[in-house]
Amino acid sequence: MCSCKGNFFAAYQFCKSRNMDLVSIETEAENDRIQQYLIEKGLPSPYSIQFWTSATNTLQGGKWMWLATGKEVKYFNWGFGEPLFVPNFENCIVVRLGKEHGVTWHDLNCLLPGYAICEYPLSCTCSLSKVY
Repeated sequence: MCSCKGNFFAAYQFCKSRNMDLVSIETEAENDRIQQYLIEKGLPSPYSIQFWTSATNTLQGGKWMWLATGKEVKYFNWGFGEPLFVPNFENCIVVRLGKEHGVTWHDLNCLLPGYAICEYPLSCTCSLSKVY
């Protein structure tokens, strides 16, 4: 996790510069691991900060895709009232940690500030990833 704040593109570059990718959350189990990680980091009050994922809908005609993997997003954990989907405005997904609902997803303008959660594949034949 980066302690510096930046937009989606800066977060993407931050992870790439460390030979990692912005996180792709493909299952509920992965979402739960992110939640546990953020809780362990002792984050401040709910929804006060947001973290970029590699999800964007700017690549495939409005379809949500993981920029890090090129795969379509199939698992979602939208927060209440999400996605707002304001065309050409909220084209990236952030995660926020709340007290009652844990980690939820929100579509957001890619140019707004947020923090990066980077991941790299473990060196094994399994599909697990380590999150930083």
